[in-house]
Amino acid sequence: FHPILRVGQRVSEYQDLVRQRFPAYHQQQVQSVEMLPAGIQVKAEAQHVFSDPKRQTALFLTNTALTLESREHNDRATFRESMVGALEAFLELHRTFQGTRFGVRYINIIRPEEISHFLGREVGLEGLVGGSYRHLPGTVTLDRDTRFSGEVVSGVREEGYLTLRYAWRQKEYHLDFDRYFEGVFDPGEVEVMLEAFTQDIFEAYLDVAGPDLVEWMEKVQEAVL
Repeated sequence: FHPILRVGQRVSEYQDLVRQRFPAYHQQQVQSVEMLPAGIQVKAEAQHVFSDPKRQTALFLTNTALTLESREHNDRATFRESMVGALEAFLELHRTFQGTRFGVRYINIIRPEEISHFLGREVGLEGLVGGSYRHLPGTVTLDRDTRFSGEVVSGVREEGYLTLRYAWRQKEYHLDFDRYFEGVFDPGEVEVMLEAFTQDIFEAYLDVAGPDLVEWMEKVQEAVL
């Protein structure tokens, strides 16, 4: 969203609104990049982090963004409730904010050795990932420790894009789905957009996934339930 300078002044109030789900808190410094008429500006800013006791799910709040991150994604309903609750709390304090980008990003790290152990048989990349995604072209992007060897950007329906990056790194295969819309949006539509975007990612994931990966996903879900 466009910068809201009062975010930092009302952090304690926001904490009270989200404390039941995210009781832990700390502040950290991050670098943000802003596109200006004169060029790119990089600046340091405070990021407020609200997390659950196990620090598996966290909210990140700055003057320009509200982000929910989950490291243990088991079901869409819980994720949706957390995101909608976080946004409703934000709107209670900042009713006139104007969103500029909304997105859902899903990163899956596939470890064949662990999946083989779980299924009780040897599985290879050919059973985990669809054929076209096993052939990795030259490097196109470098994201810290992960060198992405492929990138596909597709328009989705009438709103936004879905970017898929994929790579093989040491003994891990990385899938990175980014479903996003850039432009002004109505905060009241976030829950609908969130459900639609997660469904788009899920359908794209099934298109990439091989039969052994689908089997592993189903058995893990049964174990969770």
